[in-house]
Amino acid sequence: SETCAMMEWLRLTIELLRMTGAAAYAGQIERIAYNALPGAQFPDGFGWTYHSVMNGTRTRTGEFACCSSSGAMAWEEIPRTLYATAGRGVCVNVYAPSAATLDPGGCAVRIEQETAYPFDGKVKLTVHPERATRFSLALRVPEWLEGSAFTLDGGKVNAAPGTYHTVSRVWRKGDTVTIEFPMPVRIAVQTRAYNEKGWYLDGETEYRAVHKGPLLYATRRRDTPERQNPLAVSAGFSPSDAKAVPARRGGAGTALRVALRNGARTFVPYYAVCGRENGTHHVVWMKVEE
Repeated sequence: SETCAMMEWLRLTIELLRMTGAAAYAGQIERIAYNALPGAQFPDGFGWTYHSVMNGTRTRTGEFACCSSSGAMAWEEIPRTLYATAGRGVCVNVYAPSAATLDPGGCAVRIEQETAYPFDGKVKLTVHPERATRFSLALRVPEWLEGSAFTLDGGKVNAAPGTYHTVSRVWRKGDTVTIEFPMPVRIAVQTRAYNEKGWYLDGETEYRAVHKGPLLYATRRRDTPERQNPLAVSAGFSPSDAKAVPARRGGAGTALRVALRNGARTFVPYYAVCGRENGTHHVVWMKVEE
């Protein structure tokens, strides 16, 4: 997507989240924050892509182009969306290392969040109300959660993905909540994919992409005449064809070794593929071949 369009989409989803309280909009904010937005920014912090493609080339736009300011404004919007208040409750919309002070109804409450999310599904929330007070803590259940089970304070909880799970009680300073969301590999299905010019490769063939937790994965493609052609996977491609391997030195999270029709490739989070270097080529969508 275009970086300016991404920023406007982010602002729209923020407003819709405020108006409706629907977790689906918080999920969109998370997808932007952990995939599209960092994937559009170059490591120096100043450079941005005009158009981020799934299969193609990362190309830097001018320093003073509209995308540079739009990307910076998008980053500015995200921290204020992590938490919200609703009536006598606090909502945790996006999981990230953070802290905030909110007022869910006459009593200031500081919330601290410790986590390695999006690389790990473990989250620890510590609550510091000014005084012992009753309020609801609404925890977003990510829409990518397969099944409906996660762990809350050591116990199994069943809650529909794409909703909020609410904990209502009297809270005291130093109370904690620990969450663990399982993060298995997931396979996305699509019947269209973009080439590096932003055109559809076709509208008939099926494609597959790899996710783990909230992260989209991609692999490097060398600069050869064949680089515009998508990589191929078998019709039976499944999560078991993507094995977790250690990230390379300096890399965060987990890499995936993905079995393709002709050998295997290492995939890393989309935002980090090719070190976000200008002119590098990458692939997200893989063509299905019998």
